[in-house]
Amino acid sequence: MQAEIPKPPAPKLPSAEEEPVPEIPVKKVEVRREPALDEETQKFIAQSLTDVDLFASYGLTQKAIGLLEAILRRAPRHTPTLEKLLDFVLVRAMIGGRRTRRATGTNPSRGRRHAQLRTIR
Repeated sequence: MQAEIPKPPAPKLPSAEEEPVPEIPVKKVEVRREPALDEETQKFIAQSLTDVDLFASYGLTQKAIGLLEAILRRAPRHTPTLEKLLDFVLVRAMIGGRRTRRATGTNPSRGRRHAQLRTIR
């Protein structure tokens, strides 16, 4: 015995006679651009960002972060510098999390490995 399930009616498309949809007012957003940097500041930033990459390649992250902060003192809204600084902060947070897991012994793979070694003995 099979029961028939009635199908719901198909949705209706709005017609021109129906009530019009109210328009949503669009708010204009003012885009703030970075002020133009003078030539000396541009050269400083370019050289400093090169040095930051060099320091990072040698593992001197604290020195690289210090240089990024020096750039931001001269050009506080310089987007590439802010992005690099964010990268360093995120990497440091991820590494810090790994160190914390090692110190507390909450590394899940370590526990599995220990259990495997016990079963071998």
